[in-house]
Amino acid sequence: MKNLVFLLFLFSVTSCHLSIVKSGDSSSFSCPTDRSLIEFSGGSGTSISPYLICDELDLAELDQKLTDATLYAQFGDKFYKQIANINLKGEVKSFLPLGMIDSPILTGDIMTIIGNVPSSRPFNGSYDGKGFSIVGMKLTNSTPESYLGFFHHIGSSGVVKNLTFSSSVLDLSTACISGTLAGQSQGVIDNIVIQNLNATIDAGAIFGGVVGVLLGSTKITNVRTSGTITGGLNPAYDLGTQTFTVDTSGFAGVIGLAVNTVAGT
Repeated sequence: MKNLVFLLFLFSVTSCHLSIVKSGDSSSFSCPTDRSLIEFSGGSGTSISPYLICDELDLAELDQKLTDATLYAQFGDKFYKQIANINLKGEVKSFLPLGMIDSPILTGDIMTIIGNVPSSRPFNGSYDGKGFSIVGMKLTNSTPESYLGFFHHIGSSGVVKNLTFSSSVLDLSTACISGTLAGQSQGVIDNIVIQNLNATIDAGAIFGGVVGVLLGSTKITNVRTSGTITGGLNPAYDLGTQTFTVDTSGFAGVIGLAVNTVAGT
């Protein structure tokens, strides 16, 4: 009987498989195909067990839950962790920007809305990219809009970190406030890399390589941008590679405009 117990124990140990995903390496993880019984690709939304973001289906689910008032109350301040590179293939996605804004479409001078808090439901959770990338994000606008980016608005309790955006295309033909990561932020932004950005910006726009407008208690550190921007208030501006820059003319490699805030490096 003891031998039988030992054999059962040995079988249970040797038949287990533990898959460890390193930061920035998604080769050992497959996104779940059946998500009917789980939120996102797994997790519970806590700091110990964050919700897992694996592909664009998870991003679409996050947008839905940030946009819906009832779901926002449950998911707007939770912890999220990206566990794979997500390739959006240079296609416009209906779920971007993530979340929603209350502010109406822009009319008149864009400067009239600067300093407004654009959403009663900003992202106030934590999104940890874990060194992975959003590849080929494309944002466009054909009518005047405000606060465009991967997120519409990062709130005062929001944290976004350790995330790379590669080969993003922003084709903004009318006035807007926009940034690759977020249109506006009041939260914490750390270790964000924007590489090979290609942006065409309307002359009336406020654009930042990372964030359009920083407001209030924002902290932004360890950001790097590279790429080419055409148009805006400073035509054919080449981002180069830099850390932190503010250009209050409304055009900068990192942020477009800072309002009542002190940012980092």
